[in-house]
Parts: sequence; structure tokens; C-alpha cells
Amino acid sequence: MIDVHAHWRPAETANALRAREREPRILRNDDGAEVLKMPRMAPTLLSDAFDEVDFHIHRMDRQGVRTSVLSVVGGFCWIESQPLAISGPLCRSVNDRFSAICQEHPGRFAAFAALPLTDMGAAATELTPPVWPPRPVWPFPPRPNPTAPSPKFPIYLSRTWPAKFSS
Repeated sequence: MIDVHAHWRPAETANALRAREREPRILRNDDGAEVLKMPRMAPTLLSDAFDEVDFHIHRMDRQGVRTSVLSVVGGFCWIESQPLAISGPLCRSVNDRFSAICQEHPGRFAAFAALPLTDMGAAATELTPPVWPPRPVWPFPPRPNPTAPSPKFPIYLSRTWPAKFSS
């Protein structure tokens, strides 16, 4: 089974969350501990606020999932809507982490790229060589037969899947 709906809470956003003045943001609670405060949610201790690969793999194994396709969870999508000077580096760090996860666990993970959506040129550049490390791409949605021809319609690309396709 392939899970194409595996949300990820990226720790790579922590410093940006600390610098924010509105939610979502990281702040200190009354005990002095850092917490992640999301809109309309109770504060979460930082130790529980971000995702860990081992947790995901354990859950995947328990549920019979062979591959999970990671994407930034909705509460973290704010990184894509910031001015390019902020969203560009944040999306790049998240994508680099997604890429590392995919390389460290071949076949277990793929990912949808986080893109700086306030600048479509920068978003396209994030998916275009040589900006991303020279790895092939995976089209959405995943196909059970990776040697099958690509569909003849627009596809979303992640720069993290170790298979090559064309459209």
C-alpha cells in the first residue's frame, strides 16, 4: 500500500516560528518551556511538535504501508505564502529534509515539494535542475507500475523520488 496523504510537521521551520509575532509561532509557556502555538489549538511542547522519521516508519509497518508520500501538514503551509525572502529558504530546507529522508530510507518515502507560492518563477526554479540536487522526480499521483508511460496531462513534481518519468 502507498499512503499519499502522509503529513509532516517540519522541524526545519523552528527558527522561523520563533521569529514570528503571530500564530503559528514558538513561544515560552508559564513554566518557561518552549511550545508551538498553532491557531485554535492548545500549545504543544516543542519535544512533541515536530515529526520524527522513526515514528512514521513504525506506524507505516504497523498499518502495512510500504511507501508514504510526505507533504507539509496544513498548519505549516504558511511557509509557502510568505514573501520570497522568507518562503524560499524555508521551502528549500523542508525539501532538502524530505530529500534526505527519501535517500536514507529508499522506497519507504516520497514527498511533495514545498514551494514558495508567492513567486511562481521561484516555485518553478525549486523544481528545476540545477537548483535541486541532481535527483530524478516523481509525478503525482504515484503509479503502481513505474515503467508505465507518464500521463499526458499536467503533473505536480517532487524532487525527491528515485525514479525518472517524463510527461
